[in-house]
Amino acid sequence: MLKRYGDALVQVIGSQPEETTDMPAYFRGVEAQFENLRIPARYHARLIYKYLTPRARALCSRLDSDKRDDYNGVKDAVMKEYAMIAKKTS
Repeated sequence: MLKRYGDALVQVIGSQPEETTDMPAYFRGVEAQFENLRIPARYHARLIYKYLTPRARALCSRLDSDKRDDYNGVKDAVMKEYAMIAKKTS
């Protein structure tokens, strides 16, 4: 089942953008596709992982398993990490 959802997603979403300002729109688009394809929430975190940037994947690998398996936990961690990086470079 996970493979079927993954095959469907590859047709409609791209890789996560590096640009911080594009991330909210990117995640909204991903969530819209999850809804359109009726993908159960329990698969969201696993399915999004392959589309994340290497930096975001490295961050996710350091999360505890509860957050890593929760889409909102992954999204929040990635958004926070990129926002913190943007603040440091400003």
